[in-house]
Amino acid sequence: MALAGIGKGHTPSVQRPGTLGVYILARREAEKHNPGGTMNGREMRKASSARCGGRRLWFGIGSTWIVSVLVLAFSGCAGLSCQPVSITVAKKEERARLETVPHGYTTETGRLEELRRPEIVRDYWVQDADGTWHRVSLEHYRATEVGQVLDICR
Repeated sequence: MALAGIGKGHTPSVQRPGTLGVYILARREAEKHNPGGTMNGREMRKASSARCGGRRLWFGIGSTWIVSVLVLAFSGCAGLSCQPVSITVAKKEERARLETVPHGYTTETGRLEELRRPEIVRDYWVQDADGTWHRVSLEHYRATEVGQVLDICR
């Protein structure tokens, strides 16, 4: 379908009868500003709006971004939130484990290699009355005694 004034290799999709003429007029107006036949973003939106019968779709980048943020705020972050639970501490335990941690880089072998050294890492755990172990911070571990109620996040 070749139409005069539409441009090189462009075939418009006609959605409604009678909108093709409006599209051609919008295209010709764009060619007044740029005789080469290429349209900028505003002119493309105007021609696309004319092709759709004058309706504009307002779901652009900005509104899509806002909708995405709202969806994440109301549903996606539910798993990351803290669910406070009060437990009665039945037992406390400090566990130590050996872990190699990075402490620099070397090029002795001609390649860049990470230097690692062994370190003792301490974890602090409390057991509730049901027998479930919960990892806690050092501050909570020190402040809590057996038999006390402790508020933790699950």
